[in-house]
Amino acid sequence: MVGYDDKKGMAPNHTCVSVVSTDDTFSNSPPRRKTWGNDSIKTESKWRNWRSWMKWKTHWNWNLHELWLRSWHITKVATWFIISMPFAKHTRRTQRQIHAFWMVVLTTILPMVILGMVAPMSTYPFGGVFADKVIGCGNQLSGTPQNSTITGIEKVFALDTKFGSLSFAQAKTVDIAWDVFVGRGVQLIAWWVAYTVFCDALLRAIERHPASFSIFQRIALEGPSLGSLWTLMKELWVAKCRWTKALFFYIFWSTAYVLLVPIVLGAMTGYDSTAIAWISLESDNNIFPVSMLEPTWVIEGTLNQTWAKPACADEKLYEKYSFMNSFRQGYCDCQLSNGTILPALDVSQRWTSVSYSRFYRYGRCSYDFPNNNQTWKTWDSSLNKYIFYPCNATVSVTIAGKTYDGQELNGSSGYCYNSVGYNDTSLEDKTRCLPDTAAQTYQWGFSTLMSGLFVFATAGWAISI
Repeated sequence: MVGYDDKKGMAPNHTCVSVVSTDDTFSNSPPRRKTWGNDSIKTESKWRNWRSWMKWKTHWNWNLHELWLRSWHITKVATWFIISMPFAKHTRRTQRQIHAFWMVVLTTILPMVILGMVAPMSTYPFGGVFADKVIGCGNQLSGTPQNSTITGIEKVFALDTKFGSLSFAQAKTVDIAWDVFVGRGVQLIAWWVAYTVFCDALLRAIERHPASFSIFQRIALEGPSLGSLWTLMKELWVAKCRWTKALFFYIFWSTAYVLLVPIVLGAMTGYDSTAIAWISLESDNNIFPVSMLEPTWVIEGTLNQTWAKPACADEKLYEKYSFMNSFRQGYCDCQLSNGTILPALDVSQRWTSVSYSRFYRYGRCSYDFPNNNQTWKTWDSSLNKYIFYPCNATVSVTIAGKTYDGQELNGSSGYCYNSVGYNDTSLEDKTRCLPDTAAQTYQWGFSTLMSGLFVFATAGWAISI
């Protein structure tokens, strides 16, 4: 090695350095390889090169090999997707995520369940919400009351789900409490949620493009209000970015929803006077409450004669006769008018065309023919044993001072008014739901259709927000 001495000019100065190394010289140096061959290249592990030994070279199993490779690839992608899902990651849930989850449960799932329970039954989900509304009065007879079906736009406001029996002051108090606490309370919660989300969205929008001070003031300082609607409407025409326009458009409709919440909640509820069923038996429009009708056994005459006015008999006698007749038709033989004994099996099949044309052309089939000692039985749960009854038993019915056998009468269930019988068929669709003038009360309730529309709108708003 050659050096120079500064004091003696640039005269060269020779310095010798030994190149002999000792063990201490490289004691702290990293180990080095001593060969230059291919053995210095790291051999790839076998599991990374699994395809080299998994490939099958025979011609007949090439398709199986391709199927195996595709299955492996799909499994690998699916596994990565599942591991990447939020519910599979071991991450700590933030408080905002928990609030969002419970907001969806309380504003979407729970109202949907309640609406499905309250809405009328239908062939498709929530079909009863949009069907025509029938405003009944609870004690109407068979059929649909007159002028009770509401169609068109009127069914949106029809109170078809009502509760209670309240005075006017009580009904008014309940309605005001609903508007104040529920209507304004739900609006306050919706306002807080919308304000939080809108501020975050506006912050991200400002990071991309500048925003005017007016839009910042309306959204970040004031929150959802009528003023923010007007400002958003103007900003929709000024904003140049499509993403910003879409954001302002969504904020506009979300703000409108928040402002309309108490109005819709107030419109879908209300109170109405309690109605009862009235009926007119004749064509003179002389109506009276249905409660004045008495359930009875309406007897239109005997098997051979029809009376001018149907008579009334005790309803309990009709229940007793129907009970006895239904059982003995399956256990007892009967005698036709021509003397033929009809077996119980044929009696049980009396409604078939063959049995009717063969036997019932002879008229009534009687069970009180001579030497009829058959019995029928029924299980009595109170006594925990079978009770046997004679097949030739009768039910005596007294009408206008004359006694008849129940099987000789032609009648059915119905109602009695002024000693005249009216069967269920003659009274069908003749009732009207009118206010109870004797005891005026009120009911408070909901409009199913408007409630359903509000639930669907709230569900869409909550999920989108």
